[in-house]
Amino acid sequence: MSTLEVNIIKPISGSSTVTLGESGDTIALASGASQTLAVMTPAFFAYGSGSNQTIPDQTGTKVTVFNTELFDSHNFFSSNRFTPTIAGKYFCYANLYWDTTSANDLHNGAVQLRKNGSNYTTIENNLNSHGSAMAAHVGAVIDFNGSSDYAEIYCYQNTASGNSCTVYASQQLSNFGAYKVIGV
Repeated sequence: MSTLEVNIIKPISGSSTVTLGESGDTIALASGASQTLAVMTPAFFAYGSGSNQTIPDQTGTKVTVFNTELFDSHNFFSSNRFTPTIAGKYFCYANLYWDTTSANDLHNGAVQLRKNGSNYTTIENNLNSHGSAMAAHVGAVIDFNGSSDYAEIYCYQNTASGNSCTVYASQQLSNFGAYKVIGV
């Protein structure tokens, strides 16, 4: 067996690929050696921990309760908006819980994941019988350009009485997150 000792392996000029081995080969690490693989970052997870938010009846409203970050690997989440400056595909998701103060008042509602201010995907909940509370999860893979693209969460609700609803600021009930998808 031969030993190759180097500090840097770079592709030849005009190429961007370095290949180790051939198809079907196994690359083994020495005992105690480690490797760094691609990870699903940038990533963030934010949730509400302050004040609840009032959502007016029949009005799409930006959700602004996400004031606490559990993690934000690259500081791409700010002011309830995710703006990744590294291009790629990201899985974005949110969970919301909201209700009214009046029993049997909430008819339907929706959580929207918006890209650059336009609806990207919506999850709607419609109550067959009147109720006062609703929860929804929305998620999608979004391609970001790495400069100006951003994502936000919006909530829409409709009550029989025309009353507003309350989105709860809670880690378990209302949260927003994203991570870069590797390998695509």
